[in-house]
Amino acid sequence: MVNTPVKWLFILPILFLAIFPTSQAAFADDVYKSIENPEAKAFGNRVCTNKECAKLAAMLIHNRNEKINPCEDFGAYGCGNFKITSNEKSYLLEGTQSIHRKLKRILESSPEPNEKQWCNLARSFYKKCLDTTSDVYPGLRVLLDEIGGWPALAAGTSDWTEFDESFEEYIANIHRKYQLDFFFKVKVFNVKHDNRRQNIIQVTPTLVEFNSSHLNDLSKHGSRFNPKLNIEQFDAELVETLTFHGEHKVLYDNTSISLQFPGTWYHYNYEFPNFDFEKYFTRLFDGIALFDRETVVAFESAEYFRQFHKLLRPENRRKVANLASVLVLRHLLDIPKTEQSCMYYMNSALKYPTAQMYIEKHMDRDAVLKATEMVKLVKEELRESLKNASWLDDQTRANAILKVDKMAYSVGYPENLFNDTYVEDNWNIPPSPSSESFYQLAARIERKLIASSLSQIKRQPDTISWEMPILMVNAYYYPTKNKVVIQQGLFQLPFYDKNLPDYVNYATMGFIVSHEIMHAFDNQGRFYDAFGNDVNWWENATSVKYDEKTSCYVKQYTDEGVDGMLTLGENIADNVGIKLAYGAYKRLLKRSGEYTEPALPTFEKFSMEQMFFIVYNHQWCSNGQIEVDANDPHPPEDIRVKMVARNSKHFSKAFNCEKTSPMNPEEKCSIW
Repeated sequence: MVNTPVKWLFILPILFLAIFPTSQAAFADDVYKSIENPEAKAFGNRVCTNKECAKLAAMLIHNRNEKINPCEDFGAYGCGNFKITSNEKSYLLEGTQSIHRKLKRILESSPEPNEKQWCNLARSFYKKCLDTTSDVYPGLRVLLDEIGGWPALAAGTSDWTEFDESFEEYIANIHRKYQLDFFFKVKVFNVKHDNRRQNIIQVTPTLVEFNSSHLNDLSKHGSRFNPKLNIEQFDAELVETLTFHGEHKVLYDNTSISLQFPGTWYHYNYEFPNFDFEKYFTRLFDGIALFDRETVVAFESAEYFRQFHKLLRPENRRKVANLASVLVLRHLLDIPKTEQSCMYYMNSALKYPTAQMYIEKHMDRDAVLKATEMVKLVKEELRESLKNASWLDDQTRANAILKVDKMAYSVGYPENLFNDTYVEDNWNIPPSPSSESFYQLAARIERKLIASSLSQIKRQPDTISWEMPILMVNAYYYPTKNKVVIQQGLFQLPFYDKNLPDYVNYATMGFIVSHEIMHAFDNQGRFYDAFGNDVNWWENATSVKYDEKTSCYVKQYTDEGVDGMLTLGENIADNVGIKLAYGAYKRLLKRSGEYTEPALPTFEKFSMEQMFFIVYNHQWCSNGQIEVDANDPHPPEDIRVKMVARNSKHFSKAFNCEKTSPMNPEEKCSIW
């Protein structure tokens, strides 16, 4: 059983700095503002008293349930009171709200002198997104007219003019303007082709969700567009559109999805005789980039594309236009005009402009450098683990080590965030006039981003830019780039602060870094090589051993009521990740001359090893009200903490857990 901190410190963080005798002097030039305390024997008789340590210690005390034995239920021990003390569902969401509050202050402040045009664009977007008084329907009507109009709005009249372009050109026109699942979607991404990495076009069948539950809302929108609308005939056209969508669903459901090997368009030109893809691509790339017969294309489900032309009969033009209008309208209105939704959308559509504004105000470059050193140490620790894994054959080991050595990383923000040439190429969008509605502005931004993406087709693959939002409390691994990305949102409590002891930072962000790096060797990531190519570089016998080792996790988590196969990748990353983070911290201590870091206030009687796991546990605190998605590959937070503790020998040793206690079972899963 671990030692219990004094209860009277439960009150407020600001009390931490006042509870120590004033006769205890702080060490000179000490970022921790540490003071002597003989009770902190495991920490060199020093206690950190800076505001970051005080705040984190208060969070730990408020959320812990000290009545629980950590060897019985470690998750509840560290987070048992979180649902009582926190207004947020988790620290991930709390961190997101903190970023939103800071960004809100920036966006609502006066523009900086000589502010970049894209920053002014972000301010305009935010202001218009929050405008709930203006009539949005005139602007929406303009956008619908740009794609040929919504036929149903002219129900019972002859006011709609049938589009005279081909189906190929009509669909391309929609795809140039909106990222819609309109029959199929097109994306430019990089793969290995002809022994080199290059950008190709991937074409994927899609089916958007559209059912009878959507009809009532669409009917209300129709009346707002046209008060004199013949509502009965309008509703009849909606039902007809839904029926047409049902025909598409039958086709979609009855064709298997399989990725065709990339090939030049010359190779595919005669593959789909009933839909002129050359005409489609020519229109799609018109004025953006060159599309020719040497352009490389990959289709998912050739069977689907051989048959979907059956929907595009001449008599179905009105149905196709109605479906397009419904999808465009729902796509635009899918941005709820609330402050939180506006922030989320901005951080995606305007990720570089908003990140520039935020990071110039709130990013500490020294913190990024320190976190970058952490990534390097985790890679070193993984490299050593691979060298010592006796079950790996020499060739597979060499391939694995090469993958670690070649693994790139990007910490805090992308390297080209302040490259104005890049930002201008992607967000050089004319200012928004006062007469422009929010949805019209959002549509202009989306079209620019689509054009920017399509323009990459003849360029060298971009290995620097981030596809995911920058201002997120998250991190991820790119298997096709063999790259780890640590997003900006993690640079805040309880995940990281440069003024906290390293045993704290390595237990939080260090674990997250290790978790993402281990995705390179999970049950899916392991099939990508050091250069991001989708190839099997494992010897067969070694691959069998890998499966045997990971089957232990499958059984373990399945016994906890979790889908062990669905969550296997995350479970591997969690369990190996904590081991790597712990080893990387020990590596840092050894490299730094075994220096002793101070204790957190009121945690003087704990050991450094105990604090490492307590802080690791704490970052996963949640109130149990997070909706569980059956398809989410991540187990619930309490299960994640529980299973990591059960499999960790370092944990059971740190807390002196008896053998066969709930957190120290005899059988432990491990890879290396």
